[in-house]
Amino acid sequence: MNFLLFKQAWRGGPTTPELVAAVSNHGGLGTIGAGYMTVEALEVAIKRIRQLTDRPFAVNLFCTDWACDYSRLEEVKPVLDQIRANLGLGNLEEVPAGRDMFRDKFDLLLKERVPVFSSAFGLLAKHDVERLKEFGILWTAMVTTVGEAQEAEQQGADVIVAQGSDAGGHRGTFSVDEKKMERISAPFLLCRKSSITYKCLLSQRVV
Repeated sequence: MNFLLFKQAWRGGPTTPELVAAVSNHGGLGTIGAGYMTVEALEVAIKRIRQLTDRPFAVNLFCTDWACDYSRLEEVKPVLDQIRANLGLGNLEEVPAGRDMFRDKFDLLLKERVPVFSSAFGLLAKHDVERLKEFGILWTAMVTTVGEAQEAEQQGADVIVAQGSDAGGHRGTFSVDEKKMERISAPFLLCRKSSITYKCLLSQRVV
């Protein structure tokens, strides 16, 4: 990387392999948000990015275990059916199945040896951190509190990212306490709407 520029991993479609590659080709770290992608779609995206750039890039995943909760489905079903009727879809007859594909996508990142893994909504388990190190993959961990930043550092995060609500943060907000942040020795980024403040990055080659 030539510049301290991280392209946020937008989800839901705006982040394309072309955009990721363009950021990386211009000296930043392009990042693709894969939290909602299937394993197959992510594999295609990674291969496309590599066709467009030989520079480092990152893939962001939701680092959490989750399961679908349909316990209140009957309560919300009338509202959903009305929305579906407005769209010409008919009533909801079958409950869609959801599956947490973190493990499958994480294994894909290892197989493809993606240069940088970016996590959100939690931290990696120790054995997963060891696997990243084994494959030479850097880990950037998104955190929401100083305590979580300290835990990420202890877990082996290479870069710690604090994202405030004004930057589109999904859970919580990060309020910088300079005295507490002095306890963090790992490279640290604070992402906001119009600026990125940083600690320990000027003299350290991250990628």
